Amino acid sequence: MKFFNEFASIGNLHAAWKKFRSGKSDRPDVIVFERHLESELTKLSEELLAGTYVHGDYHKFFVRDPKYREIHKATVRDRVVHQAIYSILYPIFDQRFFFDSYSCRLNKGTQAAIAKIWQYIRKESKNFNREVYVFHGDVDTFFACVDHNILFRFLTRKIRDWKYLSLCKRIIISYNPEKVKGIPLGNLTSQIFANVYLHELDYFIKQKLGIASYVRYNDDFFVVSADKDFLIKLSLEIKEFLMLKLKLSLPEDKIIIRSLSQGIDILGAVAFPYGLVPRKRLRVAALKVADKAKKLGYNSYVAKQLSSYIGLLSQTKSFLLKEKLRLSISN
Repeated sequence: MKFFNEFASIGNLHAAWKKFRSGKSDRPDVIVFERHLESELTKLSEELLAGTYVHGDYHKFFVRDPKYREIHKATVRDRVVHQAIYSILYPIFDQRFFFDSYSCRLNKGTQAAIAKIWQYIRKESKNFNREVYVFHGDVDTFFACVDHNILFRFLTRKIRDWKYLSLCKRIIISYNPEKVKGIPLGNLTSQIFANVYLHELDYFIKQKLGIASYVRYNDDFFVVSADKDFLIKLSLEIKEFLMLKLKLSLPEDKIIIRSLSQGIDILGAVAFPYGLVPRKRLRVAALKVADKAKKLGYNSYVAKQLSSYIGLLSQTKSFLLKEKLRLSISN
């Protein structure tokens, strides 16, 4: 009881608000909420403590990244609750996660994941002196298929406060109350829920099967080996595990096993024996941001995007593109 009272306190919600507001202070819905901040947080605290809090509706829209993705955006008050929940869950679960889980974690990310896969390629190929293969698996429609009961069971392993767990459950089912599966792309809580859920896959591959050369970024995972037949057999074991234990699908078209000499797509870069080359979609996206900086001016959001692309490209053979992005920053 004491834990939840502290969680739902105005002071804690105010701290969650400050974290949520960072980088969003100029957005219309955030500005409106801030005008009545104290009354909004007081009302939110009272509802949480009384157990009467009800999650609002989502605003649905689509983004292309590079394929179309359906994003669900919650109201500001709900996102403050998400931030408060996330601030509790992240430190509890992150310490359990394997090192080679790279999505939505501090000091991780796409750049670090690419670097780690490249490190495994170098190691397994004995410094590029023999052929090596990479198995790339992509869980089919992962966020739409997360089973609510399985996810909730995983949360109860580390969380004991039932009022807090009940709130988590309300967030989980808020996306699709009529169904027993699916979490929304767009919620901050979905980031940690996804890692909690797929940690079971990490554990199966790293601990049960004893595979070292494994990396996961969100619902994409990679295994490097010099033995192609081993990877084919492994793909069948993983497919069965996902279906039986997590109720997830790994269809044939989401299983790719390629040799280094053919070129291996790893999170926007293509690995060859002579190095990493950025994929066309990554080059196009980076140039669009550079053009945006030129046309609309340089601001903190554009700066963050440019720095991210420069980081991703830092490991690839793309000197002219990197220079153009750096010039966009300096200008």
